[in-house]
Amino acid sequence: MPDSLNKQFGNLNIEYNFHNSKRRYANPGLFAAMLGSIAVYNKTVTTTGSAFQWGSCFPSALHINGMAIDFEYKSKNNQGGYYSHSSQQYKDDLAFLKAMLLFFVKVRVGKHDHFKEFRQLSGVVDGGELHNSHFHADFSLTKIEEIKE
Repeated sequence: MPDSLNKQFGNLNIEYNFHNSKRRYANPGLFAAMLGSIAVYNKTVTTTGSAFQWGSCFPSALHINGMAIDFEYKSKNNQGGYYSHSSQQYKDDLAFLKAMLLFFVKVRVGKHDHFKEFRQLSGVVDGGELHNSHFHADFSLTKIEEIKE
């Protein structure tokens, strides 16, 4: 994946950047799902990566061969807590989560009560305390649809 991307297509903006990661390889299908999610969301996201070029994802075992990717929550504040459910940051997280569910087979969110409403959505699972700091999106090649003309 490129280190960052900022492309404008009419009113559509696809923009992401990396934070604190060298895991910059993604399966091409996952990368397409990532771009699709960002396009639907239409706001900038920050990713903490997928896998290394050779398929390893140390220290995570959930990103093997670039089939999963992480994104920072906007509703996590700098003090280690979370913005309220009425905040724009929470609404942004919910909007991005719904966009990801269009392209990914499963999204893991944190165990914290802050994510209780997220876990009620189909396709969202409790990712435990490890995912209290970030979204984790799992991709499957079964999500790819061949378009025949």
